[in-house]
Amino acid sequence: EYGAPQSDNEADKELSSIRETGDSEEDLKHIKSQIKTKLVVYAQIEEELGLVNSTTLPLSFTFSTDERGAEILASTLRNACGIGTMPFSDLPSFLEEKNVRLVQVRAPIEIQSRSFFEPGSHILVIAVNRRLPAERQLYRIAYELGYGSTGFKTVSEQSTTHKFVRRFAAAFLMPEEAIKECVAHLALGPTNWTMKLLLQLKYRFGVNAETFAHRLEKIGVLAPSLRKRFKEELRNYYEEHRNAEPPPCLKTLTFDSRLSLLKLRVSP
Repeated sequence: EYGAPQSDNEADKELSSIRETGDSEEDLKHIKSQIKTKLVVYAQIEEELGLVNSTTLPLSFTFSTDERGAEILASTLRNACGIGTMPFSDLPSFLEEKNVRLVQVRAPIEIQSRSFFEPGSHILVIAVNRRLPAERQLYRIAYELGYGSTGFKTVSEQSTTHKFVRRFAAAFLMPEEAIKECVAHLALGPTNWTMKLLLQLKYRFGVNAETFAHRLEKIGVLAPSLRKRFKEELRNYYEEHRNAEPPPCLKTLTFDSRLSLLKLRVSP
């Protein structure tokens, strides 16, 4: 049966954290256990089919950890996914095709996401908390991918690193070129935005409304005064609705589409 542990399979290989987070030993063990269950299934099926299971997305880049470096890294990884500057319609599927393992895990809500690597097989694993709304799951996937781009090694989580990865995630999910093209097609000036327009367009990019507003201001297409007003309105909404995203919003992200197809290959 697929998923049944064996003494020499993925379950017995070490998972190393991409970043040092200070999680309790119990929480870390629980997250790793859920990940290893998924890795076992992948390893058994891919071995049966004779497939390579290493992560094929190019990682281990050399880049400057400033804003320009984050933009360059985002563009490089987008090109590797074959998506250019268009909004991602299904980021999990793109990454799963590159053998990045994505796992929804049960964990305390303060643990939004974690990333690991399995050095023996060169596999990057990104775990996201299943309790997060879809938009926040998408952001956390991009966030962890930023850490994973440093290669298969553990890095210390510092304020400068955190800032860089946040810049990367924003550029990766919301490319400046795509936003400016969209704004031009709508003849939108920095002071012409409405909340309805903001919400409709953040849905196109699949991101959190507050994050989208911050990105718009950052690249100069939203006036600071409007962004401040939107921020206050959105904070009130999140507080009243238990951090739920204002509509229109993503329902769920699709995980394990590749694994489902692999299972059909061995059990038609």
